[in-house]
Amino acid sequence: MNSDVEPNPQPPPARSSPDEVATSLDKISISSSDNMIHPTIEEDTPMTEASSSNNNAETLSPEDFINKLRSQKAAMLKIIDSINDQNIQFLIK
Repeated sequence: MNSDVEPNPQPPPARSSPDEVATSLDKISISSSDNMIHPTIEEDTPMTEASSSNNNAETLSPEDFINKLRSQKAAMLKIIDSINDQNIQFLIK
């Protein structure tokens, strides 16, 4: 049992008679022509194709793209080596 849950201080609502429930349901007017419940096709948001937010992106050939990835990988490996060296120096101290 979850001890963090406090008991409800308010008593449960009184039960309604079937006649009261029927009367309250009669007061609710929901129709299929209500546009909030059943939107029409004209009111739907039109879908658009996804597009890049950066229209100035450079187009690379596959070979150039691979070379760019390799240079980024080499730069990341240098950063990782530098961090590892700093960690080793810190642990030695």
